[in-house]
Amino acid sequence: MIAATALAGCSSEPAPASDRAEPASAPAGTARLLSLGSHLVEEGGTSAELAFNCAVALRVTEVAVAPLTTAANADQMELIKRASEIYTRRAVGTEAGRTEREVTTDIARQTRAKMDEKSEQAQLAIVCLRGLKQR
Repeated sequence: MIAATALAGCSSEPAPASDRAEPASAPAGTARLLSLGSHLVEEGGTSAELAFNCAVALRVTEVAVAPLTTAANADQMELIKRASEIYTRRAVGTEAGRTEREVTTDIARQTRAKMDEKSEQAQLAIVCLRGLKQR
């Protein structure tokens, strides 16, 4: 009886596609979402706009992720902070006619304004980090 059941199991039709385990994959639309901020890099955003928006996006991401920081991911948080500082310095350096204080105040103000857009800002932060990696 056991042998007959085993043979029947081997010769049975394959499970329907909906019953088979699917390999883990990114949610639908992830690639599109991750490319949202890339227009700043690829489609003529000025270096000042890029630096300013990256500084803001990285700060929003840093603030949003800070409560989740553990010893295991502290290095990643430090990298986000350093990247934010790099883009802040770039923003200050490319904003003609504006003082460092004016630019950093605007970055802080925009960071507060964008805190409700954590997902979009995190996507832009990824683009900004990739931009640093390519240099």
